[in-house]
Formats: sequence, C-alpha cells, structure tokens
Amino acid sequence: MQGGGKAVKMSYFTEKASYLKGLAAGLEIDGSTKEGKLLNAMLEVISDMADELEMIDERQDDLLDLISDLAEDCDCDCDCDCDCDDDLDYFEIECEKCGNIICLDEDMLDSDEELICPACGEIIELEIEDCCCDHFDCECN
Repeated sequence: MQGGGKAVKMSYFTEKASYLKGLAAGLEIDGSTKEGKLLNAMLEVISDMADELEMIDERQDDLLDLISDLAEDCDCDCDCDCDCDDDLDYFEIECEKCGNIICLDEDMLDSDEELICPACGEIIELEIEDCCCDHFDCECN
C-alpha cells in the first residue's frame, strides 16, 4: 500500500526492481567481490519478489471476478430484466459458526453429501421437515 490508502499496482514493484538493477549495473559493481555477490543476490531476490507479487495480484483479480460471478449466480430474487433464472428456488442459510450466508437449491438440500460452509469449513447441519406438498419453503406445517 502506498500513502492515502490506495493499492499500488504490482508493476510498480517490478519497475522499481528493474530500476535498482540498472543502478547497480551503472555503478559497475564487481560481482566477484563478497560485497558485489551479496548485492547481486539481494537484487535477484527483490526482482523475484516483485514478479511473485505481480502474479499474486493477477490471481487475486481472477478470484475476485469468480466471486463476483458466483454472487450474481446466487442472487436470483430480483425483479429486473436480467437473465437470472427466477424459476429456481434458492434458499439462504446462515452458518452458525461464522455467520456466512450460503445459497442452496433444492438439489443441494436433497443431496446426501455434507454441506460445508465455504468460509469456515464448518459442516452445516440441516433439519428439514417434510410436508404434505413436498416443498421446502411452504407453510403447510
């Protein structure tokens, strides 16, 4: 982070690492001396760290896009003109451990697989009572 709370683009670190390497090359540091070997090794580590930070930033952007897509898929109760599937019934449950809201459909509720909270890994215990009309969200009980 840079002053003002704004995130720094990772290319900033890559550019600065390259700049430092250029400075060292301009100083014509003797790489055969102990000091020269140390300085060159430090510059390589700085460069590797900058590259890794840039890769992490790219992965984070990809993950944020996926999270956004998943959030849109879960949000089906809208009255807009979007392409969401209003015919499907989704249910929201709250994880008792972390409070995370989880969207489920009837197939997930009917499944024999354990439901696990994606936020904390806690197994979600559901107590579903069957009713006369076979709908999970009815009020006939």
